[in-house]
Amino acid sequence: MRLGQRSDDLDDDLWFPRVHHPGARDLLYPAAGNTSWGRLPAWCETRQVSFRVSLDELPDGVPEATRY
Repeated sequence: MRLGQRSDDLDDDLWFPRVHHPGARDLLYPAAGNTSWGRLPAWCETRQVSFRVSLDELPDGVPEATRY
């Protein structure tokens, strides 16, 4: 997935809140390819960009599906 391109593989159950957009949800997405250990690919609906998020950056209280 390139920056600025929303994947059709996104699962709306795999979301997490982000501090840069209170009340908004970012989504985890499946991705193939090399990533750093502990970094997950994600999509920001608000900014319409993909990025990587660390497991440590996920806040407490995210849905169980996201934490899994």
